[in-house]
Amino acid sequence: MKKKVAVLVGAGSIGQAIIRRVSAGKQVVLADYSLEHAEQAAKTLENAGFECSTILCDLGSKADILKLVEFATGKGDVTNLVNAAVVSARRMGTTATLDTLNKYFLHGEMPVAASRYWNAVHGNSPEEVMKDEEGLQTMRVLGRNMAVPSTMLSTSRCLPSYPCHPC
Repeated sequence: MKKKVAVLVGAGSIGQAIIRRVSAGKQVVLADYSLEHAEQAAKTLENAGFECSTILCDLGSKADILKLVEFATGKGDVTNLVNAAVVSARRMGTTATLDTLNKYFLHGEMPVAASRYWNAVHGNSPEEVMKDEEGLQTMRVLGRNMAVPSTMLSTSRCLPSYPCHPC
C-alpha cells in the first residue's frame, strides 16, 4: 500500500497550521522558494511527530512545478495540497502559469480558493508588489476565502469524505 502524502507549498505559519490538521499519519512534503525556510518548517513539524521531506520550488517556474509533482508523487499518493496559487507579474504569461497551477489542483480534486479576480499581483520585487493596491486587495480577499475552509478543518466541522458517484 502506497503511503499517503500531504504537500505544503510555501512553508509559512498559516500553511503549517493547516498541514498539521490534515496530515496525521502522512508523509509531509514541504516546498518553498527558500530551501532553508522549508527545512526550518520541517524541523518544527518533525518535533511535533510528523515525517517530512523538503524540496526547493519556485512556482514561477513550470520546470520546478513539474519537479515538485514528480517528487511528491514519488513519495506516495498525494491526498492533500495546501497552497494558494498566486502569481507575480513582471511580464506576460502570468495567467498561463496560474491556469497550469489550478488545473493541477483541480485534477487532484483539491479545493481551490479564489479571489474576486486573478490571483495575481504586479511587481518585480516585494517592494513593487506592495505598491500594487488592487493586487493587495485581491490577496486580502483570497486570504479571507482561504480562512473559511481552514476554520472548518481546525474546528472539525468539515464534511466527511464520500465516495464518488457516477453522473
